[in-house]
Amino acid sequence: MEIQFFKREDGSSLNIVGDALIKLLKRGNKFQVNVKSVNKYVSGQTIEIADVGIACGLITDLYLLQHYSRRIASLVCEKPLTLKEIELLQEAKLDNIWVPSQYVKQQFQNAGFKKLSYIPYGIDRLLPSPINPGKRLRVGMVFTSHQHANFHVVRKGIFETLQAIGSMENNVTLVLRTDNKSYYSKYIKDLKNVEFVSYVRNMKDFYDDVDIILTPSKSEGFGLIGMEALAYGIPLISTKTGNDYLDEDTSYYHLDKVTADNIHDAILNVINHYPSYAHKATNQRECFIEKNAWEFKYQQLDRSIRSIF
Repeated sequence: MEIQFFKREDGSSLNIVGDALIKLLKRGNKFQVNVKSVNKYVSGQTIEIADVGIACGLITDLYLLQHYSRRIASLVCEKPLTLKEIELLQEAKLDNIWVPSQYVKQQFQNAGFKKLSYIPYGIDRLLPSPINPGKRLRVGMVFTSHQHANFHVVRKGIFETLQAIGSMENNVTLVLRTDNKSYYSKYIKDLKNVEFVSYVRNMKDFYDDVDIILTPSKSEGFGLIGMEALAYGIPLISTKTGNDYLDEDTSYYHLDKVTADNIHDAILNVINHYPSYAHKATNQRECFIEKNAWEFKYQQLDRSIRSIF
């Protein structure tokens, strides 16, 4: 069976997902996978017909699938679908949509789509161990660099986080990983305990440099950063929205509401009991990776593809 796979190469975390899906599809030589990388959306382009066309990305990437006999999209959304997005999905006449979280699934169901397969994103089981997280009191966050940064400032809880950090002692540093420093810096103003980290060749370097990962998202398609933090064995403070992997067996600090006071209290709680949080995070690491490794997603992908023939 021939598959034409389109993978984004625009700096989005979705290209990590694309790489993992491609690797899975090639497993066991069951599928012939032809990979095409795209930097921007492609519309109206005539493409060689394959048995299946798969696109990995946001819903606007669906232009890529309009010339295929069978069409699948691995899609994520971070808010309810707009009318334009719904029309695009309807025009694409997809045979199946892969969704990574119950939050995303609900958004598509609310828009009237029924051909959905719940396939959560995975984690690389070969991630190295962290380098001795210590007592530097460095709290890490990761922000987007794309054109919708203003939406992500609200969605990711940056305002509330900055208020919380501003009211803390100077020995607590917020480390912001972003390629869009000029955009976010206007919200920082006079805060001295905020540090920007731009380009990171290997995210391991970022995780090795912080003691806590904070993801106070108000809406989230799927929280890859929180998953990576748990796979590295770093204490995590997070909301549960879009993060289905945060189940009752997972040790993390649950942020039930995104307010400055709640974030402030959460950071202080983890700092004051850091040895306990670090111990739990380290001890659950191997079990978490085993449960969420990409390789266990293969059967779900295989069933989904074969079900449309």
